[in-house]
Amino acid sequence: MRFSLPVSAYMTTELDAIGVEASLDEVALLLERRRISAVPLLAGDGTVVGVLSRSDLLRAGRLTAGRGGAIEALVLPPRSAGSLIARTPVVCEARTPLREAARMMLEHRVHRLFVVDAGRPFGVISTLDLTRAVRDARVALPVAEIMSAPVTTIAYTASISAAAELLDRTRWTSLVVADERWPIGMLGQAELLAARALPADTRVDDVMDPAVICVPGRTSVHHAAALASSLDVRRVLVSVDHDLAGIVSGLDFANVVAT
Repeated sequence: MRFSLPVSAYMTTELDAIGVEASLDEVALLLERRRISAVPLLAGDGTVVGVLSRSDLLRAGRLTAGRGGAIEALVLPPRSAGSLIARTPVVCEARTPLREAARMMLEHRVHRLFVVDAGRPFGVISTLDLTRAVRDARVALPVAEIMSAPVTTIAYTASISAAAELLDRTRWTSLVVADERWPIGMLGQAELLAARALPADTRVDDVMDPAVICVPGRTSVHHAAALASSLDVRRVLVSVDHDLAGIVSGLDFANVVAT
């Protein structure tokens, strides 16, 4: 019954948006300042015409740096936000059931849906919100049954340009930073965007987030969801027999809601 509730029960109503004429640098600064992963792009009449995410900015910045021979890992091109719109934005309504919203996220491989009324945004439902729904539903499955495996790792001595390339190639939004086989941090799109002006050969461990959440595979899904939601993180690492066995991302929690 929990997952039949409308998204209005869990959505966030504090919403940032930006006009299609804004520069990519302005979008990046907004994402960094508000600690969000994507922002809706608005036409002059206030309707949503697109969404720009960290993934979009990283891809554009890496391609620009590669063509121009820049020493920076990422160089955002002097283009408008609207010029990067590549697809119709995925949106839902406040009355959409959580289960249906989760299915939409999985189908389109996105971590949030903007909630609209007559085409105008007034909220957002994210995989972190769905994680809270999983917590409240007290799903008792062991977390090892919903984790994704294997885990994509990168050595702490690797360069941030190599990390950006790996993220682009795998379509992950973050990497596990490893010292040999054991995780010592996470490197996500947020850290790479914040480090875009640094030299391309800057080491991963200079910019990574050292905070890592790791639970045993027998941990219940709702306990893992409670931990993730309380710490406002979207990924939980899973160990089995003292080895890193998998990772539970926001989309894995969304899959619990969807199925």
